[in-house]
Amino acid sequence: MIDRKLFPKAYVEVLEIIKYIPKKEYDKIPQYILQNMENEKDVSYTYTVTYFDNFQEQRMLKETEAILAVFYRDYWSTPYQKERIKTKKKKRKKRKRKNKKIKRKNKSKRKIRYGKVRRRKKKKI
Repeated sequence: MIDRKLFPKAYVEVLEIIKYIPKKEYDKIPQYILQNMENEKDVSYTYTVTYFDNFQEQRMLKETEAILAVFYRDYWSTPYQKERIKTKKKKRKKRKRKNKKIKRKNKSKRKIRYGKVRRRKKKKI
């Protein structure tokens, strides 16, 4: 779960990581976003990039991963990649809605099975 309180530390990590990306990719990120991250970062937190030859081994906060994922989705991906991301997101939402419906259905079945459902008395007219 992403914690809003950790975003200032994540900003420090993101600002350090993007120092190592190509200038062409760096320039695609709007300056107002970078400026906002610079203003909101936690000045007491330090972060160094260590295993940059294998980026997946780099230790970072989940919030940092989320920010980098948004950068990838919005600024670095090709139109084809953006379309694939959108379709995956739609499928995930659809699956989530379906699972919620199933859970609600199972919950109501359990209530009936264990006699917890109260029946209303019919009103006499």
